[in-house]
Amino acid sequence: MTVTKISTLGLWATVLLLLGTCAFLLFFQLDEVPFFGDETLYVRVAARALHTGQWAPLLGGRTAFVWKPPIVVWGNGAGMALLGENELGARLGVGLAALLLCALLAWHGLRIGNRWTMVLAPLTLVSAPGLLLEHGLRSANPEAWLLLAVTASFVFFLET
Repeated sequence: MTVTKISTLGLWATVLLLLGTCAFLLFFQLDEVPFFGDETLYVRVAARALHTGQWAPLLGGRTAFVWKPPIVVWGNGAGMALLGENELGARLGVGLAALLLCALLAWHGLRIGNRWTMVLAPLTLVSAPGLLLEHGLRSANPEAWLLLAVTASFVFFLET
């Protein structure tokens, strides 16, 4: 049996199809579900920063918002600046972080395995019900950013 190498064109087509599928799962009807839980806190802080122009330190009420990393609020605020102060705008930054996480997993899967590893790693991530539908990759919370940071650290540690 001969092992054939995937062509460059085939590889790029697979990557585009994979990331398109991940993007569809991450962004489809992202604005349909109203804010819930602690999403409202992050969105309020982002909206306040957007209105006042004070992005550092972030304010949560009368005091500085120091409970979570500011990148979450910055991403929420950037999305709201682009798409408006709504569910889609507030969740855009988190969705892009999750899509970047999928791309990182695909790249690492190809480096350590083969094209099947490249495809299965991100699809497993975005098909996990808890991460996709609840408190995770599609909500204006820090989980997607945290997963991206930890995964990137781990991947680049393995690469060096």
